Amino acid sequence: MDRNVTRKSGILLHPTALPGPYGIGEIGPHAYRFIDHLSDMSQGLWQILPIGPTDFHNSPYSSISTFAGNHLLISLDILAEDGLLDSDCLNSCKKFKTEQVLFDDVINFKLPILKEVSRNFNIDASEEMKIAFEKFCENNSYWLDDYSRYWALKEENDQKSWIDWTSKTVQNTEYVHEAKVIQFLFHDQWHRLH
Repeated sequence: MDRNVTRKSGILLHPTALPGPYGIGEIGPHAYRFIDHLSDMSQGLWQILPIGPTDFHNSPYSSISTFAGNHLLISLDILAEDGLLDSDCLNSCKKFKTEQVLFDDVINFKLPILKEVSRNFNIDASEEMKIAFEKFCENNSYWLDDYSRYWALKEENDQKSWIDWTSKTVQNTEYVHEAKVIQFLFHDQWHRLH
């Protein structure tokens, strides 16, 4: 046995299982508190399950992308702190029970908010954030462009399986921009958490 190996301990917990007022765990304040709690208990590892966007089964193991992040994990509180979401909106938001994640309810609640944030991004984002967004798009174009076109086609085809799409060419480029902004927001928050 190699005596130079340092042993560590930690916990396996998907971010969706964290508590939070918006129906699903997020990579925001509750994740930061969880990390602090792990540190207080001398736990050096937080193992997670895959964090990609899921298909209609909502399993982390059925991700539709290798590189994209699950937009449901985006912290609404951090969006408000960044000036991208009106904090009054959060105060009037529906509060969910924390015992379980009701994915359909969370999607119907959270996705319209994220779409609104993406529509207003060029107005509400700081200059620094806009520059970071452009750099993110440039550095990640190898996957982001295709993923964003896929997102747009899913939107244009009413979220149907690609087999049932009637349109296979993006008609509305605003959906492409929407997907890119939402992915930027996820990756920005994810990197801050590290």
